Amino acid sequence: MLAIAQWLFRCGAARVDVHADGMHARYFDICGWLEGEGFDKIGEGGRTPGAGVYSRGGATLGIDFRSGLGDVVAEVEGVRVLVEAKGGCINSRNPGQLSRLRKHVYEAVGSLLDGREADRLIAAVPLHAQTERLAGRMAPRCRRVGIEIALVAPDGEVHVHP
Repeated sequence: MLAIAQWLFRCGAARVDVHADGMHARYFDICGWLEGEGFDKIGEGGRTPGAGVYSRGGATLGIDFRSGLGDVVAEVEGVRVLVEAKGGCINSRNPGQLSRLRKHVYEAVGSLLDGREADRLIAAVPLHAQTERLAGRMAPRCRRVGIEIALVAPDGEVHVHP
């Protein structure tokens, strides 16, 4: 989700809101990561560690731990973007871990079909040979219903599937 937020800033968003669930706060040091990326906390946002408003240069990042609002939401050049992110880092070759990659693609796309309205809908999953193949097969149908598939590389680079 944070890699997608960074990508949206590079695309021109002035503010990005990330709506993680509480498990993300438990297993990932959001504050530490944001500090490492040069963000300063400028406002509180609840009792969950990491919640609040952060700023870096002209970019504002809101971190909230409420579900049902879309994982990552921003406005880029007047276009409301909603991203459903699934997956996380891939640190195993275990068949069970790899089979979840397919499930994550399906869940992200399905959530967008059933979720909130936006001008641009993006399903974001980790970049992996398996997700790349699946995205290649699904992308034409997804485009017809207005959904793009973004593959997030381990270095945080985001590749929107053609």
